[in-house]
Amino acid sequence: EIQTKLREWRSKTHQEDFRNSMFGPSAILPDDLIQDLASVGPIPTLIHLDKILAGRWYFFSEYGSELLTVLKEI
Repeated sequence: EIQTKLREWRSKTHQEDFRNSMFGPSAILPDDLIQDLASVGPIPTLIHLDKILAGRWYFFSEYGSELLTVLKEI
């Protein structure tokens, strides 16, 4: 369920913010990061999310808070 929701979020984000770009939704949040996020359990804070992603997510500053909200809703 977590992976499905994260894929839905990245597709929605791609459609809203990057519709005319040359890259696909997986460039926004790669599958390996989705797997990591799905395997760690609850993520209570933005700081915790940042530690899990450990600088591997280019869009953290732009979408980190939004992603955390999605994770908390699951």
